[in-house]
Amino acid sequence: EFDQQIPMEFDFVRESEAMTVIAENLAKAGIRDVVIPRVIPGLATRRSITMTFVDGVRPDNAVAMKLWGIKPETIATAIGRAIGQMMLVDGFMHADVHLGNILVLRDGRVCLIDFGQAKRLPEDLRLKLCEFYIALGTGHRLYILKTFGDLGIELDVDPAETDEAFLDLV
Repeated sequence: EFDQQIPMEFDFVRESEAMTVIAENLAKAGIRDVVIPRVIPGLATRRSITMTFVDGVRPDNAVAMKLWGIKPETIATAIGRAIGQMMLVDGFMHADVHLGNILVLRDGRVCLIDFGQAKRLPEDLRLKLCEFYIALGTGHRLYILKTFGDLGIELDVDPAETDEAFLDLV
């Protein structure tokens, strides 16, 4: 999958389409604390992309975060909400969210950049991920273990021997 994905990382028409779709999906969901730069129509080719400028800093810029009064949990909540929407609801997501692809704006909003690794999830995987998060929410260890298995994650764990430490881990 990695070998197939890398060439797509450098197809800026594909990236501009992903940015537009994800921006529209987040807007429809009412997620206003995460923004996506707007692609300038007619200025995206396979080799280049032109988008609106976003004035922000990386979230690990502690000086700016303190100066602007932005708490890490605010950033994490916004990103988590957006990823949840993309992954669990829309099934189309930015698949490379890390510190280098996140900007924090002075007003506390978060901007996602670099959509070269956007990906559509197969519907069966999207539903299994939904089930996994529901299981985590219940805290029921057998249910959690079942969803791990459904996702193809093999654990060498005896469900009868799992305890609160296991639940804390997941």
